[in-house]
Amino acid sequence: MAKKKDEIVVAEKGEGTPLEGEHETTPEPKPAPGPAPKPEEETFTYTKTERDDYVNAQKAGIGRQLSDALSVNTTLKRTMDGNKTRMTNLETTINTEREARRAKEIKDAAGDAEVIDGLTLKHKNEDESTRLSRERSDFDQVRAQHMASIDKAAKFEATEEATELAKTSGLTADLLLQIGSDTAEDGRVTYNLDRMKDIASKSPKGGDEEEEESEEETASTPAKGLRAKARSTGRTPTNLRTFADYEKAYAEGQISREEYSKAAKRFNIQL
Repeated sequence: MAKKKDEIVVAEKGEGTPLEGEHETTPEPKPAPGPAPKPEEETFTYTKTERDDYVNAQKAGIGRQLSDALSVNTTLKRTMDGNKTRMTNLETTINTEREARRAKEIKDAAGDAEVIDGLTLKHKNEDESTRLSRERSDFDQVRAQHMASIDKAAKFEATEEATELAKTSGLTADLLLQIGSDTAEDGRVTYNLDRMKDIASKSPKGGDEEEEESEEETASTPAKGLRAKARSTGRTPTNLRTFADYEKAYAEGQISREEYSKAAKRFNIQL
């Protein structure tokens, strides 16, 4: 039985054309190149001699540093010992001159018992005064150290209190610390925690915006209304002597913001 023309498969030899009966195959894809191998880290090995030399060099550097520090310490100690020796020699010289002066005064009295008794009493008073002066100097030194410790503890306590009050108050911790501090004539600073608490309770958080509010909004709270009244009348309390007084008056609404700012400038306070 003859095949139809369209069923006849003609296979021709040609480049890239498979012959009849051959199966066409797809070439397998080449695998993707993997990451390049890392170069091996270079390692160094030391001989025992090289290692010992390195350790000795490090020890030598540390030894030089210790030697320099010891030299500085020795120099300071020598200086302090020298100052102490000079002070001792000075005291010895003063005592020698004083005793020589006293002996001359007794000699000049020429055996007058009454004058000699007066000179003896004067010399005794001088010695007592010197002793008291030395003891007072030692006491003042110890007292100064003790007061410094007390002031440091008081400032720490006040700072902690101001930080806690600032969390619920419209005032910052630094401002509360300034309000609660008092400076004495000798420069010592003390802290009034009750004053800080009182001012903080009268200045709740978010309550210091009266300058941007209208007059009606300003009068909505007692403190703001008092400040508005102070601005309108131009009257200022007369018992304001320290910046703490101005702080308290401002918190209570007795003075305006402008007067408060002027007081801060006058007392060199940075708001």
